[in-house]
Amino acid sequence: MIKQIQDDAKATVQSIEGGSKEISEGRLVIDKALKALNEIATKVKKYLLM
Repeated sequence: MIKQIQDDAKATVQSIEGGSKEISEGRLVIDKALKALNEIATKVKKYLLM
């Protein structure tokens, strides 16, 4: 029974660590997307002001 609890706890920790990694990677993707959108908005504004 103790072994099962330890295994379950280990699996839970691994799952949380995996989720944290995915969140970090997702955050990087969002940051890149925001940067690209800001660049697009800047170029559109410049074009409209011509």
